[in-house]
Amino acid sequence: MKNLFDLVFKKYKCYATAVFLLINLAVFLWMFLHNAAFDTLYMYDCGAMTPDSLKKGDYYRLITSMFLHFDLQHLGNNMLMLAAIGSTTERYMGTLSFVLVYLFGGIAGNLFSAWNYTRIGEHVVAAGASGAVFAVIGGLLCLVLIHKGRLENFTTKKVMVFIVLILYQGFTTENVDNYAHAGGLAAGFIIGAACMAVKHQLNRRER
Repeated sequence: MKNLFDLVFKKYKCYATAVFLLINLAVFLWMFLHNAAFDTLYMYDCGAMTPDSLKKGDYYRLITSMFLHFDLQHLGNNMLMLAAIGSTTERYMGTLSFVLVYLFGGIAGNLFSAWNYTRIGEHVVAAGASGAVFAVIGGLLCLVLIHKGRLENFTTKKVMVFIVLILYQGFTTENVDNYAHAGGLAAGFIIGAACMAVKHQLNRRER
C-alpha cells in the first residue's frame, strides 16, 4: 500500500486520485469501526441510495453513495481499478478535469441506475464507487483517442477490450449495477471530451 501511494503522490503528483482513494478507504474503516455488519439498513443510514430516496429529495445520496462499499472485496476491486487507471488519466487530463469526470460521471451513473430500478419497479439499496471509476475509464478512452490510439501503455484496443470484459463480467454476476457502470462510462467520456475541448481552446488563446 505504501508503494502505491508513493507512486500516486510522489512520482506522478496525482493528488485527486490519491485523495479519492483515501476518502473511500477512510469511510470504509469508519463504518467498520462503528458497525462490522454492513447490512442494507446500515448502508442506507450511512448514505446509500435507493430510487425512493431520490423521489423524496435526498439528492445528496447521489454523492454519498459513491464513497460507500458493502464489503472489503467490493472496496478492493473498485480501488484497484481506480489506482490502475486514475494516475494516467489525471496526469494527462489535469486534476480539475479529473475531479469533474469522477464526481459528475459518478452522479450520472447513479442517476441512470436509479432510472433503471424505477423503470423495473425494483427496490435496491445501491452504493459503490464503480460508477465513478467507470467514468474515469470513459475519460481514459477519450484521452487515448485524442492521442491517436495510444497513451503510454494504453491503446484503443486494450481499453475497449477491458471495457467489454468488465461489462460482460458485470452482466454475468449477481448484484452488480451495470446501469451505473454504463452511465458512468458514457458520462465520463462526454465530460472528459468537453474538458479537453475547453483546455484546447484556452491553450490556443494563450499562444
